Amino acid sequence: MPAVQQVSSAQRLVDTYFGTSAPYWRDVYGGETVSATIYRERRDVVLRWVDELGSDAGERALDIGCGAGSFSVALAKRGFQVRAIDPVPDMLKQTSQLVRERGVEHRVAVESGDAHDLIYPDNSFGLVLAIGVTPWLHSLPSALQEITRVLKPGGYVVISADNALRLNYWLDPRFCPGHATIRSGVGKLLRRLGCWREPHASTYSVRSFDHALKRASLEKIHCTTVGFGPFTFFEHELLSDSIGVALHHRLKKFVTNKPVLRSSGSQYLVLARKADASNSSPA
Repeated sequence: MPAVQQVSSAQRLVDTYFGTSAPYWRDVYGGETVSATIYRERRDVVLRWVDELGSDAGERALDIGCGAGSFSVALAKRGFQVRAIDPVPDMLKQTSQLVRERGVEHRVAVESGDAHDLIYPDNSFGLVLAIGVTPWLHSLPSALQEITRVLKPGGYVVISADNALRLNYWLDPRFCPGHATIRSGVGKLLRRLGCWREPHASTYSVRSFDHALKRASLEKIHCTTVGFGPFTFFEHELLSDSIGVALHHRLKKFVTNKPVLRSSGSQYLVLARKADASNSSPA
């Protein structure tokens, strides 16, 4: 199959997945599951970093993969003029509904958009968010280059990745990093045969993701991993929600002073900055 057709097919699988699971993403922050707890902590870190930037009122922000609109609304309430984009119509509907419910229509424009091919001019935004987006990209380098292009010199991006070396993956044969090569080969074969219609979610080690950011001329300012769990065996959760959440909190405290384990959280979060041309060294 030609590369263009492969990309189109992969994108259709992603769009279909998010279209059918839209209600889940609308409600995900309100649950008492391990995943919901981790998503809330991820959101708290992202918004704390945004608050610490001290951006000027009216600064333009781009929310890539806006989903159900939680971050778009939060940015609008902080005074940003927001462009919220997503390729999935059901997600755009949810964002539009939340924007109306929260009374921030004057600060948020909801638009269809592709992270690999942003429609905005160079140097358009002081802030870009890409939270929960990178697992579903068919080309991380292309999307990062686009983010760099639309950021103003000195502008910031807050971005997340699914950590390929997260602690709970090592305990599940289905996801264990040691089986990555075999798993990738089997997955490609099943997709080629049409036996597997689930979209492929990409994961990244902390090191490889940092390298991708550097290649896109984005300077890392802050980083952290968030979340421990859910713990599974062949994708079946081993613990009840209450025990899983308690274990997550216990592990979070345990790894505080242990650098190696501290990087084994489920979600990798980075605040990065595009170089300010006026401060760049001459070539």
